[in-house]
Amino acid sequence: MISNADDFIWDSTPAKTDSPLRVLETKELGQRIQKALDALPDEYRLLLLLVADEQMSYDQVATLTEQTADAVRGKLHRARKAFTLHFQKSA
Repeated sequence: MISNADDFIWDSTPAKTDSPLRVLETKELGQRIQKALDALPDEYRLLLLLVADEQMSYDQVATLTEQTADAVRGKLHRARKAFTLHFQKSA
């Protein structure tokens, strides 16, 4: 579900000014985020990625997924809560 662009963000070469600790923290954060996303139902993961990663509006997501904007809002609320729960568990 994650695009190659997302892989690039987490696997890219660190800046010369980044300390080894900072590089490790960034990598671990990326792994935690991916683990939390993977634990979500497909629909929740899709909605989160469309809004957060693709920066689509609720109306655009509603049109794409053939739902109402209100349905998208409600599902995104539940998706964010589920993501937060899974992310906290991975700490």
